[in-house]
Order: sequence, then structure tokens, then C-alpha cells
Amino acid sequence: RRPMASISEQAFDASQLAVKEVARLLQRPEDLARLGALRADYEAKQLANRSQLSYSIQSHVDAAKAGMEQLERAHGAVTSLRSTFAAIVELCAECDQLIEHQDKIQQLSTVNTNLLRIVQDVAGISAIPAKANRAREMLNSNRLTEAYRELAELESMSRVAEVAMKARSAQDGNNTDIRDLE
Repeated sequence: RRPMASISEQAFDASQLAVKEVARLLQRPEDLARLGALRADYEAKQLANRSQLSYSIQSHVDAAKAGMEQLERAHGAVTSLRSTFAAIVELCAECDQLIEHQDKIQQLSTVNTNLLRIVQDVAGISAIPAKANRAREMLNSNRLTEAYRELAELESMSRVAEVAMKARSAQDGNNTDIRDLE
């Protein structure tokens, strides 16, 4: 057989070989008497060849199916990998933007921290008048021990408020306005 012969060429070669085999088996007139045995032998060989061919074809079909399944899995893996790479590219772009805006993010964090402190200071300062009224009521009703505790808390709160006001006055010199972050 030629290595890359087409199917029609292979069929032609097979028929030529079959003719030669028949001519070899029937060379003498007495060989005709063996024709029944030759036919039975031929049918047995043909059955064996068909069985072998069927097995070979089934093996190739199974191998092709397994190959297709692996191709499908590989395609799924490649698709997943592409999606993952796209997500990585997006995350890299986002990180790039964050790095570019790091100064603004840091300023916003500082502003947030300062605003939280201011809110706490304002809450403390706004509680001072109510605390002072309570202390005055306790003094007027001769509950001196309770009034002393209220006055001690009031003094502590007023010191915190004074520190907050001084810190705010000092910051007015290097004020960071939130509009500067735009």
C-alpha cells in the first residue's frame, strides 16, 4: 500500500490483490473441486476482517469522541482563562486609577477623620448647656454631691471643647477645603 493513497486507489489495489489471490488458488482444474471449501474459508476470513475492521472503526470513533470531549474542555478552559484575564486587566486599570488618585484618596481619608472628630466635638460642646443646667438645678436643690460630679464632668467637657476650638483655630491657617479635592 502507498502511504497516502486515496480510498478509491486503495479499493482498486484491494481488488487487484483479490484477483491475484483467486488466480493463485484456482491454478489447476482440480482446484475447482475445492471451491466449496475455498468459499467457506473466504467467508470466514471475510467475517474476521469485518469484525477486525468494525473493532478498528469503533476504536477510532471512541478516540475521536474522547478527543472532542477534551477539545470542549480545553475550549471551556480557554474561555474561562480569557474571562479571568479580562478581569485582571480591569483590576489593573482600577489599581492604576487608584494609584493616580492616591493623594486625593489620602486627603479624603484625612477629611473624613477630621469630620468625625468635629462631629464628636460638636456633640460634646452641644451637651455642655444641658449639663450646666442640670448642675445648676442640683446646686439649687442642695444635692451637692451629685452637683459636684456634674460640675467635674462639665469641667472635663469644657476642657475638651476648648482644646477642639484651639485646634480648629490652628487649622484655619492651613485649611483643607473639600472642594480643593476635585
